[in-house]
Amino acid sequence: MATNAEFSNHLRHLRKSAGLSQQKFADAVDMSYRHFNFLENSRAMPSREMVLRIAKALDLSLKNTNLLLRSAGFAAAFQTTPLDEQTMAFAKAALSRILEQQNPYPGVAMTPIGDVLMANDAVFHLFSAFVPIDKLESFSNVYEFFLTDENVKRYLTNWDQLAPQILALVRQEVFEIDTLNSAFRLLKKLETKMDLDAIATKESARADVPLFTMNFKKDDLELSFFSTYTSFGTPHDVALQELRIECFYPADEATKAFCHQVSAGKYAETKS
Repeated sequence: MATNAEFSNHLRHLRKSAGLSQQKFADAVDMSYRHFNFLENSRAMPSREMVLRIAKALDLSLKNTNLLLRSAGFAAAFQTTPLDEQTMAFAKAALSRILEQQNPYPGVAMTPIGDVLMANDAVFHLFSAFVPIDKLESFSNVYEFFLTDENVKRYLTNWDQLAPQILALVRQEVFEIDTLNSAFRLLKKLETKMDLDAIATKESARADVPLFTMNFKKDDLELSFFSTYTSFGTPHDVALQELRIECFYPADEATKAFCHQVSAGKYAETKS
């Protein structure tokens, strides 16, 4: 059973993550400062309607709305349906179609913290030019792949600029989408490896850049990509809202030609 302290701690975490004082938070939710102070200090419990007002005012994700409701002792408002369920067949088929149409350019469907759900053939065609295919297939997280793998880092010529941007995006996703332990464990791992936290501070990276650019160089091969990062527009299911689709596009004609070349099987995979 939920307790006053459980809800209060959750509410305090959300308020501080939003960078709001108690007064500004109370104003945003259209309640008195005194009432809000009671809620945050375990002296009162909210109604279900009040929890939903708080979630709306903070523009919480469906998942975090459910978590806030549960912390206050109420049932979740939104369902979470696995992609493999029959009711999600259309969404899964649409996702497969999007990634298929993205060929010969790479496309990945993933969770907010980068766990890969689906990837098109071009992902393996492209990155096998830089990373051994067996190692490539062993990676299950996009962010770990780009930020911590030495094979990627040594060929990614703008890694120092890209890494803090990606790390900032992960931080944003962790605090806005998922407050569960798995997300924070990933964030901590990425921050500690390669001294990424110091790099991010030095570069003053922002997560709201319109797109990411990636420049690769291996021997005489030079490739340049930009990627877009999208999600479903107005989902009413937690699983759908948490889907992320990252698509890579060639930034120059040479890269475009290379993608078509590897798609036709005219470039050997990296063996070591």
